[in-house]
Amino acid sequence: METTRSLEQQPVLNNSDLLEIQGPYGPINVPEKILQNIWHRKNFLQHNLTTLCGKQVKILFPGRLNTVEGPDFKEARIQIDNEIISGDVEIHFSPSDWFLHNHQNDPNYNNVILHVTLFLPKPDELPVSTASGSQPETLHLLPLLQQSLEEYATEEALSSIKDIQAIHPLQAFLQNGEEDQLRILTENAHTRWNQKCAFAKYRLSKASFKETAHQMALEVLGYRAPMDAIAHEYPLTEMATTLPDIEELLENHSWTLSGIRPANHPKKRLQQYFSLIRHNPTWPSHWLKFAESLPQFSDTQDTRAFRRESDLSKRQSDIKETILKHTLSGTRFHTLLIDALFPLASAHLSKDLFNLWFHTHPGDHPDKVNQFLHQTHLLNTNSHPISNGLIQGTLHLFLQSQAL
Repeated sequence: METTRSLEQQPVLNNSDLLEIQGPYGPINVPEKILQNIWHRKNFLQHNLTTLCGKQVKILFPGRLNTVEGPDFKEARIQIDNEIISGDVEIHFSPSDWFLHNHQNDPNYNNVILHVTLFLPKPDELPVSTASGSQPETLHLLPLLQQSLEEYATEEALSSIKDIQAIHPLQAFLQNGEEDQLRILTENAHTRWNQKCAFAKYRLSKASFKETAHQMALEVLGYRAPMDAIAHEYPLTEMATTLPDIEELLENHSWTLSGIRPANHPKKRLQQYFSLIRHNPTWPSHWLKFAESLPQFSDTQDTRAFRRESDLSKRQSDIKETILKHTLSGTRFHTLLIDALFPLASAHLSKDLFNLWFHTHPGDHPDKVNQFLHQTHLLNTNSHPISNGLIQGTLHLFLQSQAL
């Protein structure tokens, strides 16, 4: 499903609380709650925020989620230009939802200071207003997303699945034979691949390949919002000339650090990336040249055969050594390949790297995905060791199970 293309086309609104995104692999329903959670967690790009009127925005506090009648968030603190304002925030897919819900006549919405919408208003659409006559500023959310909307929805689906045994679509999948299970997960993986490539293409439309790779690599290291802010504050050319002070970065950006392991601390992640910049300051160009040399890999469902015939282990060792200079290893290295490098190269070069992406080793993923795959027939044969494709297919299966 090509998120960027489908979102730029006309979406289908089943109702104002549910968005149906149409793509080449069928529709997916996204509840408005996804947008609320993105806002609540500040899980979007926050550098140089501007309203539709061009006013500068800084989110000091996103607000308290409102579970009763009225705006989605109460008691938010927003700096608009040089003025700090306290009030409410309302979240919608489309600006027209404001009028569809009759907020313009409801005094409960008189204190709304910011209207956050996924889509832009139509050219002939009136600006939103409250019953008291004020006109809240509007923030366009779509360009600020750090991953496709489906990726956000998948994360929500994973967090909501408590008992796999209680979810009928997942249990129905397990009743299939090995061949059908592999076919379904491969089709699902294709969907995920198209999402990632479409999102990479969208990001490339906003910046050069070099800077997009720089931004996405930092984001993949974790802590997306602060890492992205750092990438924009220090473009690759500038960072390669003078590395910023890590302690200042840790002090000047917001990090969620509770419960993290030392290996995942942002200081450790920044040290790894800065080491890469010191040893290979033009690493995106080297990656692009490497990707250009990759052959068109054969289409096979046999992961062991693919890894052997493509000499996958040697290719990955070359990437680690000649491009990344041994700064990343393990699942974080594979996550960088899966979520950034392969999709970026494919989008930029118009080159299909799906088979390489599918059969490579998994990156970071939730334990419940492993638990589910071990209930299938697939991991009990010599042909299907655990691969990124099986992980990605399962992630999409989980998302579908929540949308039904």
